[in-house]
Amino acid sequence: EPQVGMAVINDWGDFKDIHPHHKEPVGKRLANLALNRTYGRADIHPDFPRPSKAAVEGNAFVVSFDHVKAWKTKDNKPFTNFEVAGLDGIFHPADVAVRNGTELAISSAEVAKPFHVRYLWHHTKEGEVFNEEMLPLGAFRFSQDITEKDVLDSLGEQRLVYVVEPTDGKTNNNQVNYLTDN
Repeated sequence: EPQVGMAVINDWGDFKDIHPHHKEPVGKRLANLALNRTYGRADIHPDFPRPSKAAVEGNAFVVSFDHVKAWKTKDNKPFTNFEVAGLDGIFHPADVAVRNGTELAISSAEVAKPFHVRYLWHHTKEGEVFNEEMLPLGAFRFSQDITEKDVLDSLGEQRLVYVVEPTDGKTNNNQVNYLTDN
């Protein structure tokens, strides 16, 4: 979408008002998009980090991003506002490790097998993760496909209770023929 741009302002927002009170940084970000895309200023890098793909590797959700060469955080503090959830959908605060310079491995000791990952998902949180141009990462969420096997595996140890003999559609006094009855 070369004709479309978006200025992420989650680091300048006012959570009680949709209109940002700090107009200058917002205007500068929008102007940089126009200067780069419309006026061909290649020396201006206006794009915000955007997740491009996500996959589960072991106990971490690994997310790749476009438009980032190096990660920075506000005041050089640890990454915050990332969460992961298992099959149960209960989100837990996550630890973040930078891999290969631009990938983020997101995991939590509370989640052995992550199925969902999200960043900045609560509307009162402030963006604290930036690319090398100090442009903030926008909110995102990924979920991996959940299969029937995943659901069954999540139930833990199973025990066979009944095996029923298939019928030909005829019933024998409403009795069920069990091949196994535990």
